[in-house]
Amino acid sequence: MPPPVPLSGRKRGVRDWSGDPDWILSLLVGTWSGQRDSEGLATLVLGVLCLILLISTGVLGYQVTQLHREKENLTQQLMSCPDSPPGPPDTLWGQTLDKREKCPALWIANQDRSYLFSPERGTWDQCKSYCISQSAKLLKLESKEELDFITATSFQYSEHRAAGAYYYPFWTGLSYNSGKGMWVWTDNSALFSNLFVLSDPNPQNYEGGDCAYLQGDKVKPGDCGELRFCLCEKQKEIQGKNKLH
Repeated sequence: MPPPVPLSGRKRGVRDWSGDPDWILSLLVGTWSGQRDSEGLATLVLGVLCLILLISTGVLGYQVTQLHREKENLTQQLMSCPDSPPGPPDTLWGQTLDKREKCPALWIANQDRSYLFSPERGTWDQCKSYCISQSAKLLKLESKEELDFITATSFQYSEHRAAGAYYYPFWTGLSYNSGKGMWVWTDNSALFSNLFVLSDPNPQNYEGGDCAYLQGDKVKPGDCGELRFCLCEKQKEIQGKNKLH
């Protein structure tokens, strides 16, 4: 048997575990336990993230469903609206969107035409498409009587601001044809010079093109790419059928 190593000959801080199997086992078990705890924590974090994602997806789906339902309800309300003139400014467009009455837009009849001062807003092309979707077209002014009726009605669509009454702008079917060098309607007919005068008849060469909009009793040129409300017209219904004039 070899003589015992004196304590003074051992290195301090270094354990002699050559003959201590229990200590080796505890070291291995402790290492495995630490790895298991780390994996468990990672699994827990991943589970929480998945739960948050699932809840967010559910909330988003609910909101989309609600918006779709509100759109359908509004469409049904518009279809059920009577064919009558709108109320005074303080009861319709003078209110904010969330305070408008059941029928935010009404077809207004005058002689053989019906007109829609729509709360839909878009570029000139978008309003043109919107009117077509309503079996109508963008407004085309063809007589002084029609102009007087439209401008008088447009005064009802306004709001009060610090500077006074602000009248909402509506796209008409008038645009500038650079190839012809003149203002034309959507059917390519020319503007009658004696019907009304544009506030600035010269083309401004806007980036989106030159289109005309009605604001109060004035017809003004503007950038076709800007957002304004849509003003549609169609022939009055005859036995349930609409005809564009």
